[in-house]
Amino acid sequence: MNVPQPCIDAACPLAPRAKGFALPSGNLQTAKMALLLEMPGDTEHSFLVRELVDGEAELQRRRTLYPSLETKFVNIGVPVVGRAGYFLWTNLMSPLGLQRTDVAIFNVCQCACGKDADGTFFYPKGAERKRAEATCAELWLQPLLAWHPTVSVVGMHPSALVRDITPLPMVLRAIEKAKQFYLAGERVLLLLGGKAAKHWLGYAENTTRFVIHHQHESDLTYRLRQERWDKGRHLSVTKEKRVKKFRWTAQKALAFFLAASIPIDGGFRITADITTEYMDELVRLTTKKGTKVPLQ
Repeated sequence: MNVPQPCIDAACPLAPRAKGFALPSGNLQTAKMALLLEMPGDTEHSFLVRELVDGEAELQRRRTLYPSLETKFVNIGVPVVGRAGYFLWTNLMSPLGLQRTDVAIFNVCQCACGKDADGTFFYPKGAERKRAEATCAELWLQPLLAWHPTVSVVGMHPSALVRDITPLPMVLRAIEKAKQFYLAGERVLLLLGGKAAKHWLGYAENTTRFVIHHQHESDLTYRLRQERWDKGRHLSVTKEKRVKKFRWTAQKALAFFLAASIPIDGGFRITADITTEYMDELVRLTTKKGTKVPLQ
């Protein structure tokens, strides 16, 4: 399989600002469920794979799946290992008897782009978001698509729970529902975060509203997802320079009159070729309401 190099591929609009990269992790063949999150955190792109509990097995899986990938991207970069990851395994998964080795983990976007100037984590918007998400899906989510999930369950991103613990019981119920589906023989995909839910389902970005919601997969849902991703890959993310529309103000009108005036004995004469529409607008801006404008 000829795999483009991450953070270098020109098809990805995030490549110019990417600070690192984190491949998916986990064994889909033995996993009880798969997790789909949003984007690597600020420490996940530098985490050494060998430090995982099953680090050597994970390295071997990556070499098998991505034989042409640069070694540095195989050895470094793991999703959900930072602060949010600690919260996920300690407070969400462990209470329900689930460990990291029980799941396979994917991100919607594999590039770690750091924080914006205001300190918030960067996540693309608009056409750039759709193009980046669709490109990552084409390059890195193929094993998940081949696994063919049969049902997806919406949860909340663990980083949101780190900021506000209130929804924790609801998220635990969502994970418990996912576990029940697994015990019933389903291939379960747990969507953690609004961006993950929107990317996979096409809706449900407001996880406060959709938490615990589930959707069974069908030929229709697969087709609609593929159509969204195909459309996203062909979106243009070039930002065109907006031409600011000229708008008259009283100050501009006065400056226009002064520039077009010629000094004469006892006053000024204004000579300018303008349309009747412009003249009406200039007179309106430079006269008070109720003032009669002389014809000469």
